[in-house]
Amino acid sequence: MRQTLFYIPTEMKILGIPLLGNGFLFWGIVILVLLRLIWSYWKSSLRSDDYSFAAVMGIVALAVRFLLPKIADAGHGLPIRGYGVFLALAFSLGSAALVYRGRKKWNIPSDTMLSLVLWCVVSGILGARLFYIIEYLPSYLNSPNPLAQALLFYEGGLVVYGGIIGGMIASAVFFWRYRLSLLAMYDLAAPALLLGIAFGRLGCLMNGCCFGAVCDAAYGIVFPAGSPAHHSQVEHNRVFIAGLKFAPSSATTESTSTTILSTTPDTCAEKHDAVDHGGCSCCWIPKRSVSEEEQERINSTPAKIAEVEPESAAEKAGLKSGMIVQRLIVAQNGGQSYETTGDRPFLNVSDLQLSLCRLAANRADAELIFVVTTPENNVSQTIRFPMPPAETLPVYPTQIVSVVGAFCLCLLILFLERFGKRDGFASVLFLFLYSIGRFHIEMFRDDEASFLRTGLSIAQNVSIGMFLLGVIIAIFIYTRPPQHALANRFPAEKPARSPSN
Repeated sequence: MRQTLFYIPTEMKILGIPLLGNGFLFWGIVILVLLRLIWSYWKSSLRSDDYSFAAVMGIVALAVRFLLPKIADAGHGLPIRGYGVFLALAFSLGSAALVYRGRKKWNIPSDTMLSLVLWCVVSGILGARLFYIIEYLPSYLNSPNPLAQALLFYEGGLVVYGGIIGGMIASAVFFWRYRLSLLAMYDLAAPALLLGIAFGRLGCLMNGCCFGAVCDAAYGIVFPAGSPAHHSQVEHNRVFIAGLKFAPSSATTESTSTTILSTTPDTCAEKHDAVDHGGCSCCWIPKRSVSEEEQERINSTPAKIAEVEPESAAEKAGLKSGMIVQRLIVAQNGGQSYETTGDRPFLNVSDLQLSLCRLAANRADAELIFVVTTPENNVSQTIRFPMPPAETLPVYPTQIVSVVGAFCLCLLILFLERFGKRDGFASVLFLFLYSIGRFHIEMFRDDEASFLRTGLSIAQNVSIGMFLLGVIIAIFIYTRPPQHALANRFPAEKPARSPSN
């Protein structure tokens, strides 16, 4: 896991021009688009492909102009996230494979395939984000500014299935517009899509999201302190944090899924101990449906100590089960200290667990100052002790299994499609095999709640829908004569004859 690979200094200049904002990158993209349009107009005339290219690059230019400067971290620069790098690789390699397959198999012009790629990339990102918002809609509705929170896709929150569905819908519109066979084109896209999924899951591994459940198998992997997997283990009292376990909130007792609660953005803990993120589905916001009433109960649940680790610094300092933590003050080397409660009167259990996870990741050498009370006499006392090393447990390597599975399925479809005598054969293989694999992988994950009280995660419900869609398509194509609709659609270009002497 490595969420941030490196930083690009925001003060960097090229030929005296700033890199971001109203600078080198923005105007470089604008000039590139203008040159492309001028060249196409001079060569023949402007086509729909040129307008599609200009529209997509215009979105990229606006992101460079207005979005990237806001993402930059003060004092560090523009963060290059591990998830983002692998996501870019996923789009690039998947797109290159799609263009190559279209040209080699059915001689489809590269310009047509590139236009399809642009449609799918934009719609895939929008679909992945929309799917995430729908999955955790109550979290956004309960936020102060739901629309602004929904637009912060660069802070994490992309779902693979949403990207697949968004790309399929947009590509269907594209195929209808260009009068291309739907099944034949989806056959082309299936291996390329699996290649993209494989690299996207490598991004999940870098980000630490989509993690598996706790296991004692030899092949389990251990994520570092402060990771989403570590926070899940802390929240469900599978490990001690700072030598303590806390009485769970109502949300934790009602669900076995992770409920990662956001804190107030202007708290001191947020300023000093923000955890890097920037991935698909772990963004330190609720991972299940939380009503306003339940959120109120969570906010009013005191941080009551349930268990103290034997022989730990916390026990030696005098902390005992049953005590309630009212305040947490962090003392750092050099005498500086800050309070994690901010203006709030007391800590609730979710905020305290989140603060301790962040401290374990970023301030492992800090000293903790707890202001605690005992319910019997309600007398406050201050207890100070050093932050002990964090405990994390191994989990199933679901991201790695997903990567290997996607690669193997990609190769299998490439091998078997040569035996297919009809359009839709590769698409049916993809729908059957990927949905079965994803359904079983979800059984080893620990970060998703039951969807609509089905006892299954949302991905498992979608997997069932994909499998049934595969059944419908299989019945459709095998009740009709074999055919390849694109076999003669794009005839091969004949080489120009050399002039006779």
